[in-house]
Amino acid sequence: MNGCRRFTPVDVEKSRELAEVVLDNSQRNGEQHKDYIRFDLRIAYKVHKPKFTQEWSIDIQNLTNRKNIFNRVYNPTKNEWRTTYQTGLFPIGLYRITF
Repeated sequence: MNGCRRFTPVDVEKSRELAEVVLDNSQRNGEQHKDYIRFDLRIAYKVHKPKFTQEWSIDIQNLTNRKNIFNRVYNPTKNEWRTTYQTGLFPIGLYRITF
């Protein structure tokens, strides 16, 4: 999880000059990702029998489909940032038999 995680910013000017990523160590851990927020919902139904149990459920992870940052990478040769996000809305169905 990366919410609120601190990181050292990139020195964009030096990175462009040297064509490689240079961190601005004068601001070590000086920046912070946005808050990680995710709402999940689970609906389940269970039936207990003498020798086994059946369960049906649906989990919906990240119900609001919020874009939470996983990683940001700077490319000095293209002078651009690439942001990777956590998984968006993700439904999971389940059927389980327990003996």
